[in-house]
This record gives sequence, structure tokens and C-alpha cells, in this order.
Amino acid sequence: MTEKSGPNRGEISLKRAACIHIVNCLRIFSVNHDIRETQSLSRLAALVKLGVISADDGEYIDAAYQTLMHLRLRENLNKIKENKLPDNFINPHRLSKREQGMLKDAFQAVTSLQKITSCNFGLTWSR
Repeated sequence: MTEKSGPNRGEISLKRAACIHIVNCLRIFSVNHDIRETQSLSRLAALVKLGVISADDGEYIDAAYQTLMHLRLRENLNKIKENKLPDNFINPHRLSKREQGMLKDAFQAVTSLQKITSCNFGLTWSR
């Protein structure tokens, strides 16, 4: 899932590869269930409260989203400190083993949410 060429070779765009999929799935459910929340985690909480998404799945997705956002923020702050432009890319090989595991779990949660969305709306996903 890493970039194969260019300035971000060997890196992953956390925004494009994961975060946007969570955001879009939650938007689809929110529109369908007339949820007016605008923040992703607030939408998720409302969907869990309505029983549209199970509490377990909601907890899994919430943790994944927070992990992804933490890694994005930390990486972008480091880039700013180094006088580089923030870009949402991260090199997974520079993460600790624990963080790599957390990132892998986050991607699995994205896949799980996509499957839940597909089952409910008959959508297919491409990356």
C-alpha cells in the first residue's frame, strides 16, 4: 500500500489510504439515517446509539480513526519542525513494532467498516 515512486516512495498517505474511507462510510450512513452531526466521531457515536453500527464495531472504528489521526498529526508536526511541508504521508517502516501493529489494526477496521457499509448499501470499494 506504499507509494511505488515519486517523492513519497515507500510511504503511505494515511488520509487517502484510510481516513477518507472512514469519513465517507460514516457520511453515507449519516445521510441515510438523517444524522446531522458533522464530525466523524460524533456521527459514529450517533450511529452506535441508533444501533446502526454495533457498540463493538463502533469502538473498533473509533480507536482506528483516533490512531490514524494521531499518527497523521504527529508526522505532520515533525515535518513542520524540520521545515518540511505537512502532507499526511508516513513511512510505516520507521514506526515502532507496536505502532506498526496499531496501524495494521486501523487498516483492518477500515476494511471492516467498508464491509459493513457494503452489506447495508450494496457498494463496492476500490483503492
